[in-house]
Amino acid sequence: MFYRFRFGQSFKKTKYNYTCELLDIQNSFGIYAFFIKPKVKNGTIQELEKIWNSEGFDKFPKIIKKRYSTENGLDGWYNFYIGKSEKLQRRIFEHCDHHAKHPTYGLKLKERKEFLNNNEIQIGYWLLPEMPDADKKIKQFIITNLERALREEMQPWVGKQ
Repeated sequence: MFYRFRFGQSFKKTKYNYTCELLDIQNSFGIYAFFIKPKVKNGTIQELEKIWNSEGFDKFPKIIKKRYSTENGLDGWYNFYIGKSEKLQRRIFEHCDHHAKHPTYGLKLKERKEFLNNNEIQIGYWLLPEMPDADKKIKQFIITNLERALREEMQPWVGKQ
């Protein structure tokens, strides 16, 4: 399913921080996925949990142990998280940029220095084709069901069970 997502350069380390580059993503209905490539081979679920469940974070997706597998990667990349939004660019940016205590549920990647130092991150996305006559409820129905099907197929390591 990787080939159905468009990839952009997503997370870059600058001298002092990490930045999320989302210049070409539209703010419309769509599905997004975060992929990780661990820098250390043969990592364990316990090591990932230790880094991911760091103290000080509120409202973030938990690791789903039964989905964790290093067998299903593609060239060392693994499905980490899948989501949907009617404002795709804004939602992806929130996952990247929100601080650890932000009240909105999200990955809060910018604050996860150790996680970012140990993993490369890439973001994939799919935009719902233009449907000017379709009601918002129809568009939401489509992306909700597509997200559910992709989650079942891709088995991301974190997120809804």
